[in-house]
Amino acid sequence: MFVTFTIINTENKMRKYILLLLLAVCAHVSADVLDKVKLFKATAQLNGKPIPMWFNITGDDVVEVGNGKNAAISQYAEGKLIVPSTIVNPTDNRTYKVKRVANFAFNLCSKLSEVSLEEGLNEIGEHAFVGCNALQTVSMPATITVIGRGAFMGCKQLLHADLPQQLTAIGQECFVENRFSNNKLLLPAGIKSIPLAAFQHCQLQQVVLSPNVSNIDAEAFMQTVACHFYMFDGNTAPTINPKG
Repeated sequence: MFVTFTIINTENKMRKYILLLLLAVCAHVSADVLDKVKLFKATAQLNGKPIPMWFNITGDDVVEVGNGKNAAISQYAEGKLIVPSTIVNPTDNRTYKVKRVANFAFNLCSKLSEVSLEEGLNEIGEHAFVGCNALQTVSMPATITVIGRGAFMGCKQLLHADLPQQLTAIGQECFVENRFSNNKLLLPAGIKSIPLAAFQHCQLQQVVLSPNVSNIDAEAFMQTVACHFYMFDGNTAPTINPKG
């Protein structure tokens, strides 16, 4: 009796183990299927011609460019790219609003020279344009409110005319080694904090802050040689880190 009980108990344990293993595999497969359902290819414009681009569904009729992990287009794409504000999913024929450029969306697209983001996009994700060594201009709509960490880091040829006036947050190392028109920067009034190395090694000569700035982090403007700072009239001066 004792031996029989042990065999049955062992068999039950094995069945439970197999069942748990199957459930885990099914869950993994389901997650992969869901990811594939959310991701789809639609069309953007490169040098006036259609180019396939990955989009990721993030909400009701809302998508982001890319999947947050890889480049949304071929890294060999060259020239001027236009990112649309709306796209049509060829699978369900529904129209989606493009609200965000995902993390790493154009990572290492080293031959892009110009990018135009159409009106309606709200956010540029982390490291979205890292490695875009040929990038000279990025047209950002007024609707952009957030630019993530390292979004344009290391884009040495990139020249900004003005930052979007509705901008409220910028990430660390956001504009490292970027250039600004006439070496001047007018910080949008919605920016309250300038994070670590945000404008490191930018060839800035004049920076105009608003009274809303309450903190300038350590090394926010590191290696911006001979830069002069000005502030619009306000009641409270910003706290400036000793290494700022």
